[in-house]
Amino acid sequence: MSRPTLLNFICLVLGNIHVKVYPKWKFEKGLRENDLYQVLCLFLPSHNVWKSTTQFDFQLSLTKFRHAVITQCKTFNDAKCAKLWNEGKIKEVKKEVVRAIR
Repeated sequence: MSRPTLLNFICLVLGNIHVKVYPKWKFEKGLRENDLYQVLCLFLPSHNVWKSTTQFDFQLSLTKFRHAVITQCKTFNDAKCAKLWNEGKIKEVKKEVVRAIR
């Protein structure tokens, strides 16, 4: 199956709202790779979702997700999170991820 190469996403800016609209195949690819922003979209509070017409089959890979977080968040404290991760303190790692995204 061929994929369109010209359209990766459309970016819309409405005041302080920044929206990226992806083709479905691109969004699914990001989910398979556990891309940080695509994964976060699946777990948005319902009041932050404008339109939801598709259910996505998503499998979290902690290794892929950790790598995505580290590469996408420039201020991410890798050493601290690696230590927390190895100690099994997943809740604290989640907090660090949210802090990095802010």
